[in-house]
Amino acid sequence: MKTVDRRTLLTSGVATRAISALPRSEAQSTTSAGPFKVGAEEGRPGGLWFVHGEKTFFTKVSGADVGKRYAIIEAHTPPGLGPELHIHPLQNEMFFVLRGSIGVQCGSDHTVLNTGDSFMAPAGVPHAFVALGTEPAHTLFLFDPAGDMEAFFADYSTVIDVEGEPDRKKLMEVNAKHGIKVVGPPLKAAGFAS
Repeated sequence: MKTVDRRTLLTSGVATRAISALPRSEAQSTTSAGPFKVGAEEGRPGGLWFVHGEKTFFTKVSGADVGKRYAIIEAHTPPGLGPELHIHPLQNEMFFVLRGSIGVQCGSDHTVLNTGDSFMAPAGVPHAFVALGTEPAHTLFLFDPAGDMEAFFADYSTVIDVEGEPDRKKLMEVNAKHGIKVVGPPLKAAGFAS
């Protein structure tokens, strides 16, 4: 029997034809964007949202850029604020703190994340965060898969862009529209005091 080395097999086209014949799911589709840079305080086209005149949410990688496999959103959250306790039924959510500090609840666990720390909230598990300290927390959120998160942030930013407390009924409607199940109130920073 003749032996074929790996290089010969790979360069022969046999492997390429075999791989290209495999079925490809939507989640495995190729990226639709080439390499790109997104600067500080910038978002992908259509992925920059303002609240009270300040840049607050930035799409760093759009789901459309990567075949809907994931999306990366940067958020600047004022001290003492954060979303309601909620569930993404079909998405994992990764937190990475760029600057500042946040308190995170995931299930019944509570933890504090500081600059450089990361945390992963699995799909289906209730979670929320609150910005700690006296400065806004700058956090990257990776949603896997991308789902409808960019459309969510576009709608969410308009509901929270009000003086005083946002309308809870409108917040619930935005969450429901985008498949997010709210299961509790926003977290309080005092719950994470040392």
